[in-house]
Amino acid sequence: MKVNLRKATAQDIPVLVDIYERAYLGGYSACFDKYGAVTPQDFWWVQSEKEVYLLEVNRRPIGLVIIGKDEGRLVVEELIGEAGSGRPSPLRAGGEAETLIHRVYTFLSRKFQEERQDLLLLRAAESNSFALSLAHRFAFTFSNALVVMSRNLSGKIPVEIPEGYNIRQAGLEDVTHIARMSQECLEDPFKPEDIRKFLTRPSHRGFLAVHVGEASAPKGFLAGSTGEYPVGFLLVQVRDGQVGEMVVGVREYHRGKGLGKALGNLGLNFLSRRHVSRVFTTHWALNPLAERFTRRLGFTPERVYMYFEKQL
Repeated sequence: MKVNLRKATAQDIPVLVDIYERAYLGGYSACFDKYGAVTPQDFWWVQSEKEVYLLEVNRRPIGLVIIGKDEGRLVVEELIGEAGSGRPSPLRAGGEAETLIHRVYTFLSRKFQEERQDLLLLRAAESNSFALSLAHRFAFTFSNALVVMSRNLSGKIPVEIPEGYNIRQAGLEDVTHIARMSQECLEDPFKPEDIRKFLTRPSHRGFLAVHVGEASAPKGFLAGSTGEYPVGFLLVQVRDGQVGEMVVGVREYHRGKGLGKALGNLGLNFLSRRHVSRVFTTHWALNPLAERFTRRLGFTPERVYMYFEKQL
């Protein structure tokens, strides 16, 4: 059996798209950060930002590897090593599959070591049996999981704002407030410049939840002339055609009062008015609060990406 992992070229893009789509069948892609089927244009983009390799067995393409970076660290963002549904595998069970796993691991460990990385980081969807087999065979350690939740939209949803709170559309003057609250509420907070760009796009909206009165004002927040101060936010957008995405954050002191649900339902109505039929959001599996909140809004799990690491 001849195994070859080589840098993908422009001529390989149709094959790469076919391999990727048969493995995922649509839905949210963490590698491409989009919802729905990937296209040749997506691979043109990803090849300019990340390293893409084609995996061949006996000169037949059966998989791919995509390596990106996260805060300066290399990450195996995609590792597909099987032909996928609807096509027979060129591998016989047992020895050949084990050999392929060993060859791919050797390639990855050498690549990371050449880049002076002492930790091999791997992300794999829960349905990716090849990547999970590699992680198990070489005793990778599970570190976290990214959970993709989604729901369909149909009709307007009642928005019940708790007494003592107001929700208004956010403007550029609110960028600092949203950035600060994202630092407190989210595991991956937003930078002020990203929020500023977000609020200027026509298919995007930001909303700010405020509380009236100074008795429970968060430390460091100064109330305005009306005694209002920010306690929560919503960022919602139409993307990937007719798919929506939203992020909700509420300061800890003001949780459990229905404010987060009001913001979430406001976002769902915003997307519904723009004829979005499906909306998604993501959270880390080690964040049970986010899991409970999204389920209360009617979201259900769609896909889970697991993160593994191994010391080299």
